[in-house]
Amino acid sequence: MPNTLTKILLVVLLLNANVMAAETEEQKVIELTMAWTEAMRTRDLESLYPMMHQNFRLLTEKGTYETGKGEWLLNTMHALTINEVEVKRPSAVVYGDVAVVSMRMELDWMFRGQPIPGSFDLVDTWIKTDQGWQVITRVSSEVKE
Repeated sequence: MPNTLTKILLVVLLLNANVMAAETEEQKVIELTMAWTEAMRTRDLESLYPMMHQNFRLLTEKGTYETGKGEWLLNTMHALTINEVEVKRPSAVVYGDVAVVSMRMELDWMFRGQPIPGSFDLVDTWIKTDQGWQVITRVSSEVKE
């Protein structure tokens, strides 16, 4: 029968393995967020489309603007011009098949040729599907400086 020290070491090893797995999943979701951002900047529809869940929604802090995947992709492909984008302080937490990523995004961009505000706090919700991780919701709040 294992002694108490052996049991404690076993528990610590199992907990450590779970923490390392969670950190790996969190890093994976952050990397996907960065890839999604780059695909948005370069208008890479082949990369954007599978990263986004069919029920994707974009919400603003005002709660007055909501767009689905189709409208978001149309705007990204045809109405947005992104000259530069920087993601600051990305942080992720994974809860099983759900991940939440928060970040600040600084953009030099235009919508239909007009400059638009360039600093936003974002919270993305990703879910793990049969196709892998997909973003289902982005909540965007303009940072007024």
